[in-house]
Amino acid sequence: RQTIIILILTLYSLLTFAQTTDTSPITKKESIREGIRRFTKAIEENPKDSKAFFMRGSLKGKLKDYSSAIQDLSKAIELDPKNDSAYYNRGYSKNYSDDYKGAIDDYTKAIELNPSRTKVYYHRGNSKNNLQDYKGAIKDFDKSIELNPSDESAYVDRGFSKSQLGHDKQAIQDYDKAIELDSKDALAYYNRGVSKGNLKNEKGAIEDYTKAIGLDSKFSNAYFNRGWSKYLLNDNKGAIGDYDKAIELNPQFAKAYYTRGNSKQELGDKEGACLDWKKAIELGNSDGKKVMNKYCK
Repeated sequence: RQTIIILILTLYSLLTFAQTTDTSPITKKESIREGIRRFTKAIEENPKDSKAFFMRGSLKGKLKDYSSAIQDLSKAIELDPKNDSAYYNRGYSKNYSDDYKGAIDDYTKAIELNPSRTKVYYHRGNSKNNLQDYKGAIKDFDKSIELNPSDESAYVDRGFSKSQLGHDKQAIQDYDKAIELDSKDALAYYNRGVSKGNLKNEKGAIEDYTKAIGLDSKFSNAYFNRGWSKYLLNDNKGAIGDYDKAIELNPQFAKAYYTRGNSKQELGDKEGACLDWKKAIELGNSDGKKVMNKYCK
């Protein structure tokens, strides 16, 4: 029993996986696997040890073994129905298993048991976003921000919800706040660029996409969107350069082939345009068929 207690203290920072993205190095993953092995042994010795099931399920979630995590966390809840963290972490695993309604149910139960836990509102908001319940998501992000005004991720995701509802000016205000809190968040710049583009501010959008790329050089969507903004400003050469990079990073990026074809067509490169549209069609982009029929006979 003492071994388990010590292990709980040692691995405490690895447990609340619903709060962070797993970017663990191999050494950390090996520590998690060792924790799973020890909690498995604890469960073998005491099949009614709710904490062992909770700990093992939480660690499995850290390894993105969501199905197995859900099983362990469900057992932990069966043994201890008042464990709000078990509902919270099970909700996270359900969300990443595309069971958004189930995730919302678990987050709601976690909130019922512990209304002051900030991140539960945030993650429930994300699940609502996944179900396109943007108004409901905004309410959860509002609560998350009320409880923790310095959580920049809540501002980013609330901005996304507002943008999806067509409220891009309000969304930009949220992205501005997120960037004020964390000037290294590439997604905040990228999303702000999207909202600026929606408001026809292509130059402002390009500035934000450029900033996002500076922070994350493998952000293929940022290259694509910057290319699209350049295309709208009649900078087809610049657009093609960005589409080239987007395709280099994501060779299956069908829309990038299609839009690169459009820019090549604008520059009089019919052969190159037709090759790009053909590739876009092969990758499932139906828009390419229309232009192929028109220009590539």
